[in-house]
Amino acid sequence: MNKTQDLEIQKELENYNDFWNSSRAKAVGAIFFILITTLIGAFFNNHNYLWADITLLIVLAWFIYKGSKIALIIIMFAYTLSSFSKIINFLNEKPGIAAAVFLMWLYIMKIFFKAYKVEKLKDKLQNKKSLWNSLLMNKIRKFLSNLLLILTILFISYSIELLINDYKKCQTRLIFYPDCKIEAISNNLSTLFAVSIPLLVVSLLIHPKRNQNHQDSIKKEIKTI
Repeated sequence: MNKTQDLEIQKELENYNDFWNSSRAKAVGAIFFILITTLIGAFFNNHNYLWADITLLIVLAWFIYKGSKIALIIIMFAYTLSSFSKIINFLNEKPGIAAAVFLMWLYIMKIFFKAYKVEKLKDKLQNKKSLWNSLLMNKIRKFLSNLLLILTILFISYSIELLINDYKKCQTRLIFYPDCKIEAISNNLSTLFAVSIPLLVVSLLIHPKRNQNHQDSIKKEIKTI
């Protein structure tokens, strides 16, 4: 975070009960935007789990309204997975739509992430001893974070190996299938990004030591004001 963002978060913490001008309100608004786009998309495409998605979004919106960091982590992971799945589907035939989905993902993730930073810093300033911040949970979070990081590295290695093997197989199929190499690269890289990016995002978000030194410096700055 830069100094301007620090001051914005400080001001928001001082007026935390003013929900309508808070990052939580923007995050809840972003969820309802996702809900509306999901409903619109259901009219044009088959959506087997529409009501499950709607229920999940409403429940997450409620918990974010109440200030839940875990709900923010869940929505960031779910939205990242959903967005990159759409990007993969549109990448070859409709690259313009894929680019629009990616830009929207960046914008909405910025909203969710700022709300998460506000809630995390609020708990630190209040010395809140919640289950999420307990010593045992920190150890579990660190273990899971490292495990996800290892799985991400292993999956990247496995995906590269599959890509090389598929590329070699195409050498004997070029006469009958001239686009084989392009599709092999496209399919493998799409799967690689769709799986590894969400894993990496969650690994960074749940790690208990992430940005701790910087947040401690913000805490000291706020105490001196």
